[in-house]
Amino acid sequence: MIPSGNAAMFAIVFMAAGVFLTVVFFVAAALIVVGHFKPSRGMQRAGWIVLAVWLLPSACWTYYLQTLTEHDQYRVLAKPEVVYGVPLPAGAQVNYRRWARRIQWAIFRTPQILQGVEYVDQVTFCGRRVCSGTLARDQEIQGLPCRAQTGVNYSEIDGRLTECTLAHPFDRQGVTWPTGTTVRIGSGRGDSYLPPAGAAPVRVTGLLVHWGLIVWLTPEGRIRELDRNQLLPDADTRLEVGDIILKSDQYRFLPDGTIHGGILAQDAVIDGKAVKAGDSVVIPPPSPQPRVPSP
Repeated sequence: MIPSGNAAMFAIVFMAAGVFLTVVFFVAAALIVVGHFKPSRGMQRAGWIVLAVWLLPSACWTYYLQTLTEHDQYRVLAKPEVVYGVPLPAGAQVNYRRWARRIQWAIFRTPQILQGVEYVDQVTFCGRRVCSGTLARDQEIQGLPCRAQTGVNYSEIDGRLTECTLAHPFDRQGVTWPTGTTVRIGSGRGDSYLPPAGAAPVRVTGLLVHWGLIVWLTPEGRIRELDRNQLLPDADTRLEVGDIILKSDQYRFLPDGTIHGGILAQDAVIDGKAVKAGDSVVIPPPSPQPRVPSP
């Protein structure tokens, strides 16, 4: 696989550093050898100085090369053991990197508590923190009720929960999400919600969203967009806006509430105009309600 972006730049710089260190080594060796046969104490001294300066960065470069290229190591723990700062029980199957001094993942035969959460089966690590794992039972994690036998994910940077499947109906961002909804927190486009297959439509800011759509919300609780959940076969991607029923794989919402990308699922009247089923439409924002003066 060809690296791209920052990974490609790092690879180029790293290999260039290796080439530079190789050249420096041969320059130092040449000065020492030529100074010995010439003879020239000054040339020899310069060679040893260059070699001494070369030694530390070359050792660091070699160590880092080992951490990048080493193969995974595996073993089953015969007794409870702290492996690179992570306490693990007897019987755990561990995948680790010796040079990098870190655990990649561990598999537990029985439920185990790590950092206050009970897991079973495979758990992956980011350094000494859990990155992801399968929950052994329903439990609350960072304020969210997460479901047993489903995966949870955490941020590699700060350990914040980033994904959880709800164990029961839960109110968040002004919406009651049904059991089985997958909540993804803090992604690049905001928080997102994936209702389970077959769930009843969810009311979000006055709209009825069917179960085949991923709901993206802004921090203020406004819908940013709706996308088809590609993981669900025969996903129901309908969106009900009052009496208007739309069906589309992707809906976009403007800040004023205008909906783009909708296709009518049945004939409708929009802004006083009759529109046929199958037509692409733009749904205008709701008209402001007239204010009734106080008596």
